Amino acid sequence: MAGSREEGPVIGFIMNLFASVMFSVPTAILLWFGLNTVWAKETVGYPSAQNELFLSSSSFWILLGALICIGICFPRFFPGIMGFCWRQIMRLGHWINHW
Repeated sequence: MAGSREEGPVIGFIMNLFASVMFSVPTAILLWFGLNTVWAKETVGYPSAQNELFLSSSSFWILLGALICIGICFPRFFPGIMGFCWRQIMRLGHWINHW
């Protein structure tokens, strides 16, 4: 029967890779923009410091690559890491809005 096939190791790996990319990209984007926005708000009085980013664009790619590598190498640990990141993003958002 076609509906009772088990997925093989290659299909499982490809699905894991796809899921880690799909969850890592928005997390990396929000972390990168969030940290750079906080940096821009703190350096309002220093116009020369606002021209520089707190995290460069290469650090965005490093962060994205690290999250994808964690998703591929530690597939059972990855949901916990993503949950922790999103809880910290939400906590930081509430803290910034009340500040």
